[in-house]
Amino acid sequence: MAESPDGTPALAPGTIIMVPKVKKQGTVITAPNFNAAIAAETLYKAMDGLGTTDRKVIGVLTHHTNEQRQEIAKVYLEKYQKELQADLISDLSGHYRDTALSLLVPSILFDVRELKRAMKGLGTDESTLVEILFSRKTATLEKIKAAYEAEYGVTLAADIESDTSGDFRKLLLHQLNAKRDETKGLEINLEMARQDAQELYRAGEGRLGTDESKFNSILCSRSFGHLKKIIEFYKEISGHELEDAVKSETSGDLKKAYLGIVSMARGRPHYFAERIHKFVKGLGTKDLNLIRVVITRSEVDMVQIKEQYEKLYNVSLASSISDDTSGDYKDLLLALIGERILE
Repeated sequence: MAESPDGTPALAPGTIIMVPKVKKQGTVITAPNFNAAIAAETLYKAMDGLGTTDRKVIGVLTHHTNEQRQEIAKVYLEKYQKELQADLISDLSGHYRDTALSLLVPSILFDVRELKRAMKGLGTDESTLVEILFSRKTATLEKIKAAYEAEYGVTLAADIESDTSGDFRKLLLHQLNAKRDETKGLEINLEMARQDAQELYRAGEGRLGTDESKFNSILCSRSFGHLKKIIEFYKEISGHELEDAVKSETSGDLKKAYLGIVSMARGRPHYFAERIHKFVKGLGTKDLNLIRVVITRSEVDMVQIKEQYEKLYNVSLASSISDDTSGDYKDLLLALIGERILE
């Protein structure tokens, strides 16, 4: 049998495998028998007069998807001649209010505003840029780019150009223009995956210096299923994990970005479990980042994120959130992850 350049048996040209589809599940699902008028009335009564019936507010917000919440807000305005957001601002406070208001923002616009927040003011939240730009599908990223320019009158690329630098900036700009392979569905070309792993080895550990352009090209264009096979082949070729190579061959924001992409390739629930843990561990909680991840994954794969979180840290996600938050804010987050759903 022929061997590949690294000494392992070569794969037959065009070897294809079918990867089993992994079903993902959100903790916020479409409300059956949806009635926007009833939901709007429930919210209005919960906030009318002195005091707020927070259990009712939380119940409505977490029993409806983002799309349904948009309809509720529209009916609320038509029925009561006032913005739902304005009443929430008046009646709620702190991060409880931040979370409730964020739940009413259309999902694409929410990503756009989070990207802007990551870049405005002193310093840049590089990890948030990586999280949003690399975890969203190509079609979603195109919508984000268009909405960003419409919202701020400047392109996302222009803001990234001015707020980041060096190889990290090149990576982000490459991602904005790359079209990740999402057309082949569950088919993975093993020969190509092994060749990509060899290319990454040659671009990093196999030479003096690192060819970041090769890393960028592969990490921005290959499907995540394909990248997962690259990770497996890389270990066969080098004898260690791809993450070890990234840590030894790169540094700073670029290293963190590459590690984030590799983590996503291992599984986005795995990646987001790691993200949430970073937000809640240690002194202080990175609340706005925690809110973003809980909201954006609540309709996508929060069930799997909770499973991964407990596997990684031997504690439930609900327990970690309970330890680091309090009051109605805590109850709203717990409801969003499918714990203590309030009526």
